[in-house]
Amino acid sequence: MKVRWSSTYVMLRRAVELKPFLNEFIYQTGREESDTAKRAKIDALVLSREEWQAFSYENAPTLHNALPALEALHNFWTHYSELDEYAVFEDGLEAALAKIADYYEKTSTSHAYTFAMLLDPETKMDHFKRHWSADLQQRVLDAAEETFKERYLEMYGPGSRGPPKTSKKGSTVPLPRHHHRLLIAMLPQNLGLQNFINTSMVLMKYRMV
Repeated sequence: MKVRWSSTYVMLRRAVELKPFLNEFIYQTGREESDTAKRAKIDALVLSREEWQAFSYENAPTLHNALPALEALHNFWTHYSELDEYAVFEDGLEAALAKIADYYEKTSTSHAYTFAMLLDPETKMDHFKRHWSADLQQRVLDAAEETFKERYLEMYGPGSRGPPKTSKKGSTVPLPRHHHRLLIAMLPQNLGLQNFINTSMVLMKYRMV
């Protein structure tokens, strides 16, 4: 996949440079609005520092957020594109939805996205169970099991009992068998995705409010 990193970099850099002016524009626009409810919506466009940093991570993996973010944005934009009051944004929303669909389609070439979600201790299978069909859920588990098994055999070979674990006394204790089934046991007990979906809504403020 060709990626024009230079153009993306220029776009992001320009957005950062214009941030103070955008906030000032929003602030002044809000002051001129006489309707209190509308003014509150305009003020909501100004993002807090926490919102600006919501998707900025330097020391933690974020791949597990990729599919939920794309799905959340697609749902949000689809909803707004069907409202009469946002008809003026229809062309822009349709273009955005097409781009999201294009990105989403590209994720199907790799199991890394679903595998990363399974390995996230806060979500595990939660997102799939809430938003995907039973058939797709099973495909996720089957793909994860097969991927884990292939990697396990690549590292230790067929018939292996796994890498030895060294005790404090220097003896070795074999790890449990059937490591490739570990992911299936990692089912969620509590919901952990809602906070992330709420964070995804921050992106809506640039286009939807």
